[in-house]
Amino acid sequence: MTENEAQAAKVITKRSKIINGFLTVVWFCFWTWFLQDYVPLEAKHENDALILGIAAMTAASLTGVFWIAIGMYSVVYNDHKLRSRS
Repeated sequence: MTENEAQAAKVITKRSKIINGFLTVVWFCFWTWFLQDYVPLEAKHENDALILGIAAMTAASLTGVFWIAIGMYSVVYNDHKLRSRS
């Protein structure tokens, strides 16, 4: 293992993956719940599954952006901690 690979392994930890995964699931659930009121359908009371599906698809795109952002943030934060220690 080279020095760059060893440092990359320290920056991406199992703990950060678990925290990022948990936050991503919470983010998706929140946006799915929140966006259900903003789905533009005429007969909302008859199409609950459709409303949930559209809200979930919209929340999925927001969650993808959040997942990338939180991943980049955790890598930069962990790298900053490693560099400040040495």
